[in-house]
Amino acid sequence: LLSFLIVGARAFTVFTTNCSAPTSASENFVTSPNTRGTLEILWSSLFTILACTWAIQHPNIPEQDQDVPLSSKRGKLWRQTKGFLTKAKWMLITVLAPEAIIMAAVSDLTIARKYHKKLKALAEEDGVFWTWTHTYHANMGGFVLRGLNGSSQDSGERTTSYRDPYHLGAPNLEALRRKGAIRLPDVSESDITDRCKNDAFVKAIAVIQIIWSLAQAIARISLNLAICPLEISVAAFAICALIIYSAYWPKPMGPERAITVEHDKANDGLGEGFRSALKEAQDPDDDRFPFCTDILRGRVRLATKLITPSKTLHETSQGLGREPGSPFQPDHVARGLSAFAAGVLGAILFGSIHLAAWNFPFATNADMMVWRLSSLYTVAYAPAAILVGLVLTAFDLDSWATVVQGGSTLLYILARLVIVVEVFRSLVFLPPSTFTSTWTTNSPH
Repeated sequence: LLSFLIVGARAFTVFTTNCSAPTSASENFVTSPNTRGTLEILWSSLFTILACTWAIQHPNIPEQDQDVPLSSKRGKLWRQTKGFLTKAKWMLITVLAPEAIIMAAVSDLTIARKYHKKLKALAEEDGVFWTWTHTYHANMGGFVLRGLNGSSQDSGERTTSYRDPYHLGAPNLEALRRKGAIRLPDVSESDITDRCKNDAFVKAIAVIQIIWSLAQAIARISLNLAICPLEISVAAFAICALIIYSAYWPKPMGPERAITVEHDKANDGLGEGFRSALKEAQDPDDDRFPFCTDILRGRVRLATKLITPSKTLHETSQGLGREPGSPFQPDHVARGLSAFAAGVLGAILFGSIHLAAWNFPFATNADMMVWRLSSLYTVAYAPAAILVGLVLTAFDLDSWATVVQGGSTLLYILARLVIVVEVFRSLVFLPPSTFTSTWTTNSPH
């Protein structure tokens, strides 16, 4: 592939911009120059991509390590290092497949919408305050039960072994409360948001940067100025990020400590009612399109294994790598129509935006062809893989369907990597009008 992209050797040249400065102190206002440099394009694009891939992450509650106190220096360092590595991993996955994060965000929103009214009604019965933030916090493993082991329904029954702490999701919380095993926690919204790293203001700053990048692209199109492939890719990330932010807005960002829920041991809280409530609180989304959703979920699994190959993931009804009561993994994506549709539409949207650079001037015809084929594949990947998979499944060729899922996902990742290489390679082969700035230079960004 690299040899296919090699062009003839040419001397590396630098054009030095030299703008005139005011000649006296009588000038009250000096406008920005009407040009921009290669590094200005690069840095503004990279900062926007960071806002779309790093700042947008809403990780779930991390594991509450009982052996490392969170207040100690060792605990803080361990927590910060683990959190950084987790966000870095998911930033890379977002770069390769941002529609997977759209899928997860819509999945979270679907679950929250389903259980918010139920939990709010139960909260009114318990006389406690309940908001969307509470529901999202519950759905990210923010409420835990402690001290479950050693309790039994009666003295003659063998004690059931539970994780300690036992992380509850929104379905668990609703089922346990309905069974009378717990009362909903009396926690204010500020108690939850105070545990978070960022607030609405920080989110708003990131959204402003994203909107600025879209405004710059629109302004350049209206003025018939060239746009580089990197800016097209940034626009694709920006639109996906706005969708993700709209779904994640009520969700707390980066809370590190879970809230303990009091349970009633005297009221059979750890007996049959507890076990039956947890058993019935399965994946809240439906499973009308299992293979279709597996195509998109498989991309998350494969990308995760490529980035962290030493870690084996097991898929359960509670999400990838999740055992009952364990901390929620950030790759939790529910099955169902809503998550499936969001993933497919996100993939098509992301690829379609890259097709806007179909007739852009590239360094060689080979570069142009590689860009076109990669962009077309990112658009056609999900619909084609699902269609072929459904046909193979209908003829009981499940093993071939698995091959299609794995092979098409590998090709998708390769196509995305090719696009990433091309957007940075094209920076040294831009037409002159690319370096003419617009009015967006004078706006905050």
